[in-house]
Amino acid sequence: MYDPVELIRLKDHDEKLIDYSDTNNTISMRRHLREINEAVSSADLQLHAPSVQQDGMLLRVGDGHFLYPAMRTLYRVFNRSSFACGGRFYGPWWQQIPKEIRPNLLIDGEQSIERDYPQLHPNMLYGEIGVRLKGDAYAVDGWPRNLVKVAFNTLVNAGNYDSARRAIALEIAGEGAYAKATSLIEAIKLRHPKIINMFHSDAGIRLQRRDADMAEAIMRRLVRLGIVVLPIHDSFITTARHDGALAEAMDIARARFVGGDEHVITVSYHKNDPHMEEEEAEPVPVVSIGVVPSLVVLLPWGRNLDLFGGRVPPLHDLAAWSSGVAPFPVRAYLRDEIKSRGLRQSDVARSLGISRPQLVNILRGRFGACPRVTLGLKDFAACLGRPALELPEPESYLPSDLGNVPDEFSSRFTA
Repeated sequence: MYDPVELIRLKDHDEKLIDYSDTNNTISMRRHLREINEAVSSADLQLHAPSVQQDGMLLRVGDGHFLYPAMRTLYRVFNRSSFACGGRFYGPWWQQIPKEIRPNLLIDGEQSIERDYPQLHPNMLYGEIGVRLKGDAYAVDGWPRNLVKVAFNTLVNAGNYDSARRAIALEIAGEGAYAKATSLIEAIKLRHPKIINMFHSDAGIRLQRRDADMAEAIMRRLVRLGIVVLPIHDSFITTARHDGALAEAMDIARARFVGGDEHVITVSYHKNDPHMEEEEAEPVPVVSIGVVPSLVVLLPWGRNLDLFGGRVPPLHDLAAWSSGVAPFPVRAYLRDEIKSRGLRQSDVARSLGISRPQLVNILRGRFGACPRVTLGLKDFAACLGRPALELPEPESYLPSDLGNVPDEFSSRFTA
């Protein structure tokens, strides 16, 4: 798999990579990125569209646009020699998919959806002065909305008036472009007098840091629920059945980083996906033994109340688990069995096509599992009741068909 050397990158004013000393903040950001990349790496991503053709390891879109699906690793880029500037996520191939065919992207064989924040930076600018944006920020009488949107964001990102006017004039093009650019700038300022000081002030690079932190918060929340989410700056792609979960995560991030009471969508996703419901505190089963009321014995979940060493898998919970965070009895059973049999977590993880940290997080309930990994763990649990357990070679379980776990997988775990 393609893997960049460094996940946290810092550039100077000339866009050149520079060295920096690690801090608690950069170490934390790098750790979060590894967690997100671990989750994304386990997902099966496919792009099916009439204009897309396989060309060796590449995907050719039309005649001249190529995608490299092996590029899955996200990294963050900070600018101006400062970790207060930029910080957006770059690197993966799905960010290069033309917008018109992005709906054809499948995640683990499921149809995907994409959501974004409407007018994110205008709302951020108004939020900084404690005022709510009214109406469409890009609606200016006498000017096309698409042109106003480009000009508005140019004004926010430009470092001075002249550079902003020049960039807008190039966008307008043709005779009298500079005069039209001047008129458009004045019209935008009349539409937004309360944030006039924010224009051509280089505010955009600072706002990018905040929308990047929003993206990190959204991805970490969904990854811990076992939901794969693919960022494209201020928009996000996930499976259609997790649309409500994505919208809820975006609402939470908006309230935290922007403020206000507007919502992307209000959906209680756990009502539609019971296995995504917030996990309750993990209970310790208590079993009374004999006729003495005061005698109470605490037994571990994995042994399932069998005093003679038998281990009965939690069949009901295994059957109900299709993806996402594993039910507590399943996690406890797997942890107990792996430990009691003297298995190495790294070997189990490699057999499933994931890393050891990812397996540990799944067994702790910090991460959810995608359908492919869930199928592997359920089959593994079914094999644990058999004697003489032996793990297969790492490459033995990498199924391409998510709906069909190979029959030989069970036999490879047994002598």
